[in-house]
Amino acid sequence: RGAERRGRSLATCRVVVGGDTPHDVAAARARGAEVLAVATGGHPVDDLGDADVVVDSLAEVAALAFLLGGADDPPRR
Repeated sequence: RGAERRGRSLATCRVVVGGDTPHDVAAARARGAEVLAVATGGHPVDDLGDADVVVDSLAEVAALAFLLGGADDPPRR
């Protein structure tokens, strides 16, 4: 829907999903999205390991770098 609203094809868009549960990560992966997981929802970092980036807080630099696409190899936890 976002691509359509912007008048772009989905192939030219970057889709990033943020979540804090293993189900969020799995749902994002099922849709082919990149995943930023935040370990704030009661699930430890190890449970969120299939995400592209896992952080303890969105205030971490790694989260912002990933969202902005500026990190060549964003740190994982």
